[in-house]
Amino acid sequence: MGEDKRIRKSKAALKEALLTLMKKKDFHKISVKELCGLAGLNRSTFYANYRDTDELLLDVHTDIFRQMTETLGDDWTAAYDAPFGKRKEALSRIIGYLAGRQEIFSLLLSNNDENMFEKHMTDYYGKLYVPQEASWRERYVFLYHSIGSFSLICQWLEERSPCGPEELAELICFMAESGKERGGK
Repeated sequence: MGEDKRIRKSKAALKEALLTLMKKKDFHKISVKELCGLAGLNRSTFYANYRDTDELLLDVHTDIFRQMTETLGDDWTAAYDAPFGKRKEALSRIIGYLAGRQEIFSLLLSNNDENMFEKHMTDYYGKLYVPQEASWRERYVFLYHSIGSFSLICQWLEERSPCGPEELAELICFMAESGKERGGK
């Protein structure tokens, strides 16, 4: 059963307030009092839903990852050992998706002390796509490729897309391919 409508509305107001405040100041300088004032809620409502602002930020990130996964469907599952063309096509769609939402991603990445966005992303997608019984090697390959790819995509967004999504996807897939040749999996 889903959350109560009031709870969903309160959480949405707090998430919107957090993103608005993150445009103006560092995440770690945002207080619960400020969030609640902007959201038009009291502190008890905040604490009924979140332990602290870190948990609220995690909820914002999780919403974004969930939306990305729903929007992109099977593109997220283009396996490491899938044919080059299939991986390139899937990654190209993912990069295009991120570019289309550059404002939100730029905000989350520019206000990203301790690399929380990357940590939350690798945790979220690792749970989805790396089986619990995976070897340490498989987990490390996943981390290497997801963090490396993510870093390149972030740089690409920061530089305002110096090449097209297809070209960046091809580069990332090429690098992954050369890693496989050296025993990456």
